[in-house]
Amino acid sequence: MIGKPLSARLSFGPLSSDDATRLAREVLASHAAPIVEVRRRGQGMVVVCVLRADGLTLRVCKNLGFDLRRGSSAVFGVLGEEAARAFPELGEARLGWLAEPCGPKQTKLLVLSGGFALVSVEAEGSAVSVTHVEP
Repeated sequence: MIGKPLSARLSFGPLSSDDATRLAREVLASHAAPIVEVRRRGQGMVVVCVLRADGLTLRVCKNLGFDLRRGSSAVFGVLGEEAARAFPELGEARLGWLAEPCGPKQTKLLVLSGGFALVSVEAEGSAVSVTHVEP
């Protein structure tokens, strides 16, 4: 890749807050059923949302035990502790957020799409709140 430093090619950067919430809403609209299914497995689960997988995303997914194709989108669940181990560069506060169980009406999303974002989704009846967890 010409034009990108090696560090940009080999590591994820955080998505902007606007991109994080936009992508989370996109995946909620297109993959609601599997997201709900992952959350049903328990409060310790984190929903990994892959949108248009690139090379770095494929590598991260492989480290989590999932093989995807370039350009694909997918939703799968991992324990929060496993997700935290896959991203040691997130920092202590965000790693703690991933590892701790979800609240009773909360679903935690790890959005991967050319970068990463941690997103909290809370449902109250038919109202859904999407909040980017700031770095």
